[in-house]
Amino acid sequence: MRRNLRPPDNAAPPSGAALLTLYSRQGCHLCDDMLQMLQAHGLEPNVVDVDTNLVLRERYGLAVPVLCDGDTEICRYHLDMARLQAHLSTLN
Repeated sequence: MRRNLRPPDNAAPPSGAALLTLYSRQGCHLCDDMLQMLQAHGLEPNVVDVDTNLVLRERYGLAVPVLCDGDTEICRYHLDMARLQAHLSTLN
């Protein structure tokens, strides 16, 4: 069963639901790997290219990928399923 944590564009996320954001950049193999692993677990994060925004580029520099839920950083560089599952369990 696929879990899509991203609500439709015209809807607010349900209370307690994660809105995962993957901060990424073009040509980043670690970013591609993390996205593929998330998708393999049925998760569809909002992917944001940090190079399209000066503030994000300065904040993350070369330190991508970064998986966040709102302002909460879940993991960086590699998908940490234990941390992700622990984070998601606090939302239920």
